[in-house]
Amino acid sequence: MSGEIFPQGKYRSTMLFNDIGEDIFKKFFQNRSSDISNEEEEYLIELLDRRISRWFVPHFLREVNDFSEGLMVALLETGIKIIDPSYNNNFVNSTQRVYKSEVSDYLTDRFPRSNLDEKRGIFRLFYWVPVENGSKQHEKRLSMLLEEYAKTRSKKLKKYISYNLPEEINEYPDILKEKAEVYLKDIKE
Repeated sequence: MSGEIFPQGKYRSTMLFNDIGEDIFKKFFQNRSSDISNEEEEYLIELLDRRISRWFVPHFLREVNDFSEGLMVALLETGIKIIDPSYNNNFVNSTQRVYKSEVSDYLTDRFPRSNLDEKRGIFRLFYWVPVENGSKQHEKRLSMLLEEYAKTRSKKLKKYISYNLPEEINEYPDILKEKAEVYLKDIKE
């Protein structure tokens, strides 16, 4: 078997993964390590841009121990675009396994520079990327959401942000209490 993900050329052109079956992926890894080459990563990123073939990528990555940050970003960006929250987790699971807290950091940093649809997608991914109360990621996410709430004029976005913020002042770190008081006062009015 060659080093290609799909050694038979017809699979590259048709992208009919349903007809292939999962065993081709298992066979691919039987005779080699569970790492992938740069060329294979590029191919997987290319598949993420296609509506049907993108679903193959997260399943394939279950067999992979490591991949680049570029592939992590491509997976998360695909997850942001998936509207159905019961499917977007497929694009987060592998990234969390390999990159752990970097996934939360990426989404938190990505949020402020996003449009409304992207922000809703990031909120959907936040569900699958929980952060531990009291952790730096938790503080960073709360801070970003409080700042976003204060600066946005969109009632829809304020509603989505409110779903992701605590309703009690004691649930905020001391450093964020002042911003939290302003937010909590606003939602009670």
